[in-house]
Amino acid sequence: MKSTGLKFPSDATGRTVGFLFLALIPLVTLVPYINLMPLWLTQDFLLRWVSVVVFFLCLGKTLVHSKPPSALSLDFPNLLLLLLAFWVLLSVLNSKEAFDSFYAYRSFLALVLFWFSLRLVWGTWPELFPWFERVFYGTALVAALWLILTTVGHGLGITFFMNATIPRQGTFPNQNIAAGFLGMALLWGLRQKLNRRPVSWPGLALLLLAWGLTESRGAFFFLAAVVILYLVLHMREIEEILSKWDSRKWFYFGGAVLFIAVCLSWMVNRVFTGETTDPRAYFRIDVWVSSFKMVWAQPLFGFGPGTYGDVYPYYRPVWLWNTSNPFAHNEFLQVAAECGLPALLLVLLLLGAFLREFYFSVRKAPLLGNAGSNLQTVNLAFFLLLFEALHNSVDFTLDRKS
Repeated sequence: MKSTGLKFPSDATGRTVGFLFLALIPLVTLVPYINLMPLWLTQDFLLRWVSVVVFFLCLGKTLVHSKPPSALSLDFPNLLLLLLAFWVLLSVLNSKEAFDSFYAYRSFLALVLFWFSLRLVWGTWPELFPWFERVFYGTALVAALWLILTTVGHGLGITFFMNATIPRQGTFPNQNIAAGFLGMALLWGLRQKLNRRPVSWPGLALLLLAWGLTESRGAFFFLAAVVILYLVLHMREIEEILSKWDSRKWFYFGGAVLFIAVCLSWMVNRVFTGETTDPRAYFRIDVWVSSFKMVWAQPLFGFGPGTYGDVYPYYRPVWLWNTSNPFAHNEFLQVAAECGLPALLLVLLLLGAFLREFYFSVRKAPLLGNAGSNLQTVNLAFFLLLFEALHNSVDFTLDRKS
């Protein structure tokens, strides 16, 4: 992508925050997940300490020059997040696996601090956001390229890739997390392209190919649903655009549709043949039934964050006696099982508050045009959050690399 006169914060605090925050994206995403080596612990370490350092740098900057920032006021999302942190702490205190629960809670607190850090960063140094977009997209391209190489390497049986230290799904813990991350990058790239911003077609093609190779059925269905919703909301504008196309543009469009069909063929094939190629994937309904039993066994505080895998064997079906499952394949059910129904209610309220706030911008931002950058960003955030929330209902996509 070409430079568009990006500005970086001129003050020392802003530069420090910018470098730490931007470096965190590739470091957390591109550190590989290897079962034999706990390299993912590096991600936890980085996320926690960078969140703490960035938060206090931002807070110190705002307190020195002004009164307490509005980002720290008790508005509805902040209040819900603090209530959720308090309730999860109560769940930790009631957990029979205190070590695992406190470990998970520290990671959750890092995310809470990171949320407040983001609000402080964008309010104090808004010029960092274009840098964030480019670092995020560049990281996604690198991750996509490595995922393609590892998938092809495993498929062809190339010796270099056929070992436990190079998993098929690239740097991601599993294909679902890869599909969620790459799907959001793909949505971002397409939105930029529609707004005539510098995003290359080869880059989008690379993302689409890597996303298709994940073979994630949940990502396939819900990204398709989000794209269809987007097209329906902008139907009139799309009709006007298509009416002005000449034969050359229709020819290019046909080639793009063919390429998309090829990339999605792996996902579509797994939809129809998954029962044969991966029978365990169809145990998901039984896992959800077990998760409901866990929720009703401890509906108030749950069994404690990070304990799902330890408790699941007591509630799994008898005929699955030899299977272990550390995740519920549904982030909402896992929240309820680990931290109780009140925690799930707070999560749903928080998600609903975001989607409601973002949705109003969807109706205001045109498909093409010169709408303000803030309006376009919030518009995109609605679809990214909607995609991830829907995907979370059938897969686990927030483990470590969310």
